[in-house]
Amino acid sequence: MRLLNLAPHCTVPTIDGAARRSWQLQEGLVALGMESRFIGQNIISDRGVNGPLPGQEIGWRARKDVNVLFSLLTGQSYWQYKMLRPPYLRAVAGLRAGDFFATMVHFLYSAPLLRQWSGEKMRLILETHNYDPAIYGHLREASRNPLVRYLCSQAARVSLQELAALPTGTTLVHVSESDAAAYREHRPDLRHEVIENGCRMAPRASAPDYRTSGRKQLIFVGSLFAQMNQDALFHFSRVYWPALRGVAQMRVVGSLPPSAVSALCLAQGWELSANVTDAELESIYGSAHFAIAPFAYGAGSKLKLMEACGRGVPVLATRAGITGMARTPPCVHVMDDPADWERIVTEWTPTAENIRSTLDFAEQISWPSLARKLVKVIEDAELVTIP
Repeated sequence: MRLLNLAPHCTVPTIDGAARRSWQLQEGLVALGMESRFIGQNIISDRGVNGPLPGQEIGWRARKDVNVLFSLLTGQSYWQYKMLRPPYLRAVAGLRAGDFFATMVHFLYSAPLLRQWSGEKMRLILETHNYDPAIYGHLREASRNPLVRYLCSQAARVSLQELAALPTGTTLVHVSESDAAAYREHRPDLRHEVIENGCRMAPRASAPDYRTSGRKQLIFVGSLFAQMNQDALFHFSRVYWPALRGVAQMRVVGSLPPSAVSALCLAQGWELSANVTDAELESIYGSAHFAIAPFAYGAGSKLKLMEACGRGVPVLATRAGITGMARTPPCVHVMDDPADWERIVTEWTPTAENIRSTLDFAEQISWPSLARKLVKVIEDAELVTIP
């Protein structure tokens, strides 16, 4: 069974949650013996052999201001214009749908890639990653910049247009049941499957002392260039940190921190660990009392929460931070009141049973487990005709 897997958002090494999900599932499919041609933003992987995407741009076409201008002029989604660049389009052009058992496309903004196969039949799977009207709506409301607000509204409109154009019988893969229900309202004639965000199983060998009278170590792990993560950190600094300042110390861990995040960490006295190696990240998880997911809004589901569970690290989360999760394990504390956060940090100690139950939960959503689930979705996909 051969799969064409089109992921124009995905850079390898991965630097954000969506890319990590796509690449981890791709590697899981290959490990299960599936022949897959994966085309990412900077990589082509065919049957597990990796090479660079030819002709990657580093000039004017890759500039953010150019992407904004052309999306305004053409009516395309900003993300559509940003991701579907000429090198990527050239890499996809000429591929024959009939050479593959199924084709998987990531994000609704990537649907224009399908138009080269208009009139042809294929088993089509589209990974939504988020419920676009919600995520773009949250980003719009979080910004005071009228241009950003307009681009978010435009992106939501384009996503719904692409959704409406998908042929009946297309399989949509969602990260949560709530996303599936939202998309089903628009297109009940499509197949809706849920494959949750997952984690790598890496239980930490030892944990810090939770009975210490000293300050507890909190960590936030995420892609720091992502607006949602930036908003979460500022929300945490305003709402929760005043109650925790005297009982905790904070470490922010992630890739490509913008100046606003660096300034926030400096002002609040937080440690900033940017662009860490995998080994450094495991060491950071090993010394943390709690990982945090302090989101004021949410969409899809939070990979960072799953990753903490895969290490057996307890989590402090807002209700928005567990968006998309049908259930939570005993080491995930869901609270919106800062006083409750302070109480858990100062008084709660995990038991061995808490940790075992959390790791059991994580095992069910480990990447290999989810890859096996995805194989079944691919096998069951219907043939559709591309309009």
